[in-house]
Amino acid sequence: MSTILGRGTVLFVDDDAERASRLRAAASSLGYNCAVEHTARTALRRVKARSVNVIAAISDLPDLHMNTFLESLSRANVDSSVVIYGRNISASQAIAWMRAGVVDILLDPDSGDALR
Repeated sequence: MSTILGRGTVLFVDDDAERASRLRAAASSLGYNCAVEHTARTALRRVKARSVNVIAAISDLPDLHMNTFLESLSRANVDSSVVIYGRNISASQAIAWMRAGVVDILLDPDSGDALR
């Protein structure tokens, strides 16, 4: 995910500020520009206004169901790769999200090791 300006931009969408901060620090240490939004709605506003390369979102978004979030990204023609992370993600959820265009699913990325 390199761009002419560097490694690219990752937008983390997570309502847990501490976890988002840890993930942001891990991705930043790998050379990515990072941003954090704490709700799906603010993330949607951001990606409509500014381009990001990757949207990394927690599976249990507090304000929108993940399927609704993915549909909203698709309707807005957002050209970003989407990665979903979290715990207790079922196989059926993962399959549905992958069919909706999600490029990867990470289980329990709290340590930041999954980003490597």
